[in-house]
Amino acid sequence: MTRKSQKINENQRIAASHGNREILKMNASQIETESHGTSASHRSFESHIGHASRNMSETHHSSASREDSDPPEPSAGNNGSAPTIRFLIEQYYDIQKLRVATFNRIVAYCKAKDSHENSENQDLNASHHQFENHPEYADQLEGGSEKERADGKYRDEAWDLAESEPDDLPREVRDLIWYFKSLYSTEKNLAKRLDIWSRDHSLRMEFLSTIRGIGPILSSGLIAWLSPISRFENISKLWKYCGLAPGQKRTSGEKTNYNPKLKTFMWKIASSFEKQKPEACKYRKIYDEKKAYYMSRPDLKADIESGRKGAKLHVRLMAMRYAVKRFLADLWVVWRTMEGLPVTKPYAIDILGHSGYEPPLSARKG
Repeated sequence: MTRKSQKINENQRIAASHGNREILKMNASQIETESHGTSASHRSFESHIGHASRNMSETHHSSASREDSDPPEPSAGNNGSAPTIRFLIEQYYDIQKLRVATFNRIVAYCKAKDSHENSENQDLNASHHQFENHPEYADQLEGGSEKERADGKYRDEAWDLAESEPDDLPREVRDLIWYFKSLYSTEKNLAKRLDIWSRDHSLRMEFLSTIRGIGPILSSGLIAWLSPISRFENISKLWKYCGLAPGQKRTSGEKTNYNPKLKTFMWKIASSFEKQKPEACKYRKIYDEKKAYYMSRPDLKADIESGRKGAKLHVRLMAMRYAVKRFLADLWVVWRTMEGLPVTKPYAIDILGHSGYEPPLSARKG
């Protein structure tokens, strides 16, 4: 072989190698785009858990610089500090979001198969796009299993498919099922740890456990974020810390006067109340009554009847906000009473002279 032919072959080999690398890059980019970063998020989560003992103090210090009013550690249990529990709760909901999105992709496969579009090269991404515009987020595992929460035959089929894993499944679907089960297992393990952490706390045993819609996850979050309750001299300060005071909103370039993560957590509580039955949950009943009041208010009623965009959603969010504020008021009264701290009547009763307020059962004497 001549030097010229050797050089040509060498150039071809380099070009082919370069082409393969480019193809690999393109495939890697495509896979990353299709998964929407879920694998990376899961690996990040595992890394955080694996090094929690080493990194948690750093996490707490960095959080303290952003949220100066973060509470000290409560004596809820020996299974982690308050910063650790707050971190795990955030990860719990992140994992849950990924799990639901993955399950929706399995549902998309079942729907496509039923429509005779179940070839090995079917476009799962198109089905995924259809579902990702309508995500479903469950607040707690204790609300029922995935199958119990699912509605429609395709969701039932997806759950059965994940349990049985027949041999003729395409590789892509097998990977989805594996990822779904991994996320589901991690979610359950996190729920178990969070349950143990607050199980023996007096607030949970005497008050939170009696409220439909407040389970172990939400209980642990409330205790971890709001301890010690002694720093909130009145309910208004607690509402403000949770981002529920009038006029509170985030403005670019300005420091917030509330805890943004806690405000998000409050909306999860409000959403949980909304899912309960009014005859079983006091705060769902409060939500319904306030929503009916807003619906009949002349200005809001006019907006709804005129078909103004977002009018119904605005009413719903206002009612949710009111319900969770009422819940926090009761929690504040009960918790401070349990710890022997002074308790004042709500502003609307004590100052404005409103009537109809009924204190929570745990705070009544006699």
